[in-house]
Amino acid sequence: MKPILYSVLLLIALKATAQDSLVLKDDQLKKLIAQSVANYPKIKELEIQLKANDVQDELIRTNYKPNISGDGSVALMAPVPSFNLNGNKLQFAPYDNYNFGVSLRQVIADFGKTRSQLMISQANKQLQSSAIDLSRNAVAYQTAQSYYAILFLNKAIQVQQDQIKVLQENEKLIEVKRKNGDALEYDLLTTQVRIANAQNSLKDLGSQQEQQYIVLKLLTGSDQHGALQPTDNNDFDLIQQADNVLAKSLEAEQINQQLNLLQVQNASIKYNYKPSVFGSLSGGIKNGYQPIITQWRPNAMASVGISVPIYSGGRQKLQAKLNQVSIDAAKQSLNTLEKNITKELERVNEHFHTLEAKSTNQDILVSQAERAYQLAQVRFKEGLITSVELITTQNAVESAKLQQVQLKYEMQLDRMETHKIAGHKIW
Repeated sequence: MKPILYSVLLLIALKATAQDSLVLKDDQLKKLIAQSVANYPKIKELEIQLKANDVQDELIRTNYKPNISGDGSVALMAPVPSFNLNGNKLQFAPYDNYNFGVSLRQVIADFGKTRSQLMISQANKQLQSSAIDLSRNAVAYQTAQSYYAILFLNKAIQVQQDQIKVLQENEKLIEVKRKNGDALEYDLLTTQVRIANAQNSLKDLGSQQEQQYIVLKLLTGSDQHGALQPTDNNDFDLIQQADNVLAKSLEAEQINQQLNLLQVQNASIKYNYKPSVFGSLSGGIKNGYQPIITQWRPNAMASVGISVPIYSGGRQKLQAKLNQVSIDAAKQSLNTLEKNITKELERVNEHFHTLEAKSTNQDILVSQAERAYQLAQVRFKEGLITSVELITTQNAVESAKLQQVQLKYEMQLDRMETHKIAGHKIW
């Protein structure tokens, strides 16, 4: 049992090294993730399936319990053995044979077979539990992504609404100028077309946001309309370099659980070829006993037996060899995971720094566009530029602000992505 004991100790060590989840400061996001993890249908399905392991353990423990069965038979036999003695026919067995009884079979010693099966079942349960944790984490990150998308679309919608409001004010101003003969109907129509286009863009943004609310409802199990308030909380910093990248990775933990299961299975192979000692007891009533063969009489039998595997064609060594291949593959997958995490972190960091530089420039562009629009308004009122030029300048403000919001949103997604790549737990 020592190899199995070592495997159990390894399992405990793996659980002890599991990292605490990232502490979220955003109470809204924390609540949404908690709801998603608790209510997402697929998670519930996996949790129900996990209960099968407890039943499996109970099933394995029945190996320690006796098997009791009742048997009965009625047999007609002809001819029956007999001979003549002094003119009398003597039968050794009746024509009608009755045999009714109860038998009990109990394993006395299996030399670790049942215990090894229980160890495998427990290791498999830990593997499935780790897989559920991984699924919970995936749902948590999906929830966070939808949450940030809704907040981004809130800001984009606000920019679009402000744009429409400014256009409508310009429309009124142009209408007054047209009545005074200082503007053409073309100027008014151009502004109205722009308002219609802006309203269509607003509807598109609203539709995108509604789709995210639908996703969030599926994840959390409840409608989140009106429940989310604007916030500047940021729970994710950018992970630039990951020292010991596998330390906090839930994916690495799952591979370790898979490795542990394989090691437990490897240690238990030899127990499949251990002998088994069993005892049996049976008793009942039957006929056929001399001298009155038709009379039913009680009978009983007790025995102890042993089953010893002698030759298996090398199956034990082949199973161990096959299992070792799987263990080596699992160890290599940890190395592959580490390299993939490092590569993906480098990729996302490069993208983030590009966005960061663009965002800095975009802040300047927004300030410049707003200033240019202020000057354009003055010039328009003085009749120095046309309404088309005013709208063009105003469009530049809208585009600059929307791009500014988009860049900050993508930067936030990159920050969160680095934690997802590293496998950090957030629920």
